[in-house]
Amino acid sequence: MPNFTDLSPDLAVRYLRQETDLFRPETPLHVHEIDHVEGEGFVNHLYKVWDDGGRAVIVKQAKPYFSFFGPDADMPITVSRNRIEADAYRLRSLIVPQYILPLIKIDPGNNLFVQECWHRPTLRSQFRAGLLFPHFPAMIGQYIARSAFYTSELYLDQSEHQELGSAFNNVGMRRVLEDVLFSFQSIHRPDQLELYFATHHDFVPALLADDDFMVGVLELRDAYLKRNDCLVHGDLHTSNIMIDQDRMAVFDMEYAHLGSYSTDLGYLMGNLIFPYIAMLFHHQDWPAQRRQDFRRTVLGYAVEIMDCFLAEFEACWRRDAKPLYRDRIGYLPRLMDQLVPDVAGLMALQSMNRAFYPGAAQDYELIPDGPELEQARALTVLVGLALVKGRRGLRTMADVVDLIERTVGLYEARALSGRGSLQL
Repeated sequence: MPNFTDLSPDLAVRYLRQETDLFRPETPLHVHEIDHVEGEGFVNHLYKVWDDGGRAVIVKQAKPYFSFFGPDADMPITVSRNRIEADAYRLRSLIVPQYILPLIKIDPGNNLFVQECWHRPTLRSQFRAGLLFPHFPAMIGQYIARSAFYTSELYLDQSEHQELGSAFNNVGMRRVLEDVLFSFQSIHRPDQLELYFATHHDFVPALLADDDFMVGVLELRDAYLKRNDCLVHGDLHTSNIMIDQDRMAVFDMEYAHLGSYSTDLGYLMGNLIFPYIAMLFHHQDWPAQRRQDFRRTVLGYAVEIMDCFLAEFEACWRRDAKPLYRDRIGYLPRLMDQLVPDVAGLMALQSMNRAFYPGAAQDYELIPDGPELEQARALTVLVGLALVKGRRGLRTMADVVDLIERTVGLYEARALSGRGSLQL
């Protein structure tokens, strides 16, 4: 029996033939390794395998290191994340099955699982092509609201909620996210990125010197670490959502843990900032009005998502909250009182940190390397600064959108007047 503890493309195919009956023995199979360039293979070994008849699966294997850096890098991580991710899929398939790709096989001994694959592009690639999805805000708002409510203590017995926290402790992967979001001093710069940082502006020193901003970061960090409201996806960005006009699937749940109601909302909405800014610099062959309409719509999704989330969450509350809560509907607005400021802060930190890394802000890959790409990165940081420092005055997502538009509008006015680019 072959050793499947370290999959290669050939071993992934052999595993499926030997350990499953998904494909007929005589059927030719094709395999594609999904790597970090596509945004999914940064941490794991990830393979898409399919036949000519349209059947496709994903084979995902956890390694005790980041696949992007390899086994020799001093960046160990736990392989238990594969089991936690499988458990997250199974739990959410009971709550929001319409948005979950079914698991076919779970193999703890080899730290892998096999999952159905849906032949659709990710939301990020669709945004890069300039495509919009009117039903997306309602679908993702429902997904986040139901996932949050039915894993919260508003619905679960207290002991069940505590057991859920133990099952999804996920300390190692949660620490990765915490460092990325809040620890600007420890931003990792591997040797292969030295040339990039030698030729591009490094924003970190300016941020560390801004006391108001860093105090805001610490406040957001405190809320992020101490809230255990519900089970969150943890890494809900637009590369982890597949979509067409009628269907959506959410995947890549290895960062699942108990977190705040704001976590998935803020992390996802931070990804709406990228296509909004990117459209300033690419698709220049499009009519100006078309580009402007796209930008206004994609940023406006933030308002729609929040509205859909709140409406769905309240519907779940009225229908299924424990009597302790259901009979006190006036408690719900107080529960959500800090939601928008916290979401705005997480939007800022998620988008800013991705802008620090070449390739991380994949929405910007269509922008030619040089001054325009640098301006896109600088704009992302400026928007983040405005959101973190101004978040306490933001009561609605419309306020958040307005602040982003005003911040970017300063750049557009400056560029049109010929006064040059914005600097931190």
